[in-house]
Amino acid sequence: MMAKPWYVAGFSWMLMAELLNLEYQFVTARKGEGQNWLEAINSFRPDGLLMVPQVLRLLYDAEWSVPKIIYGGSPIRREDYSRNTGEY
Repeated sequence: MMAKPWYVAGFSWMLMAELLNLEYQFVTARKGEGQNWLEAINSFRPDGLLMVPQVLRLLYDAEWSVPKIIYGGSPIRREDYSRNTGEY
């Protein structure tokens, strides 16, 4: 999970993970710490990643791979679709 656990998105995701007995790790998404985010993703190698759209936008051009991306906490923009798929 890439969010602040004290914000609504991070806290609700944590509650969901606890309820489902999932193994999870928080990467506190603080502005300017993009390299730390990448290191955490690449070392933990998650099956899925929950993040807010703004964090996803900051990682578009970075080298990383996670099979399932789930984002929420705020709406995604139309241009987010084209960055991910090349389509609208």
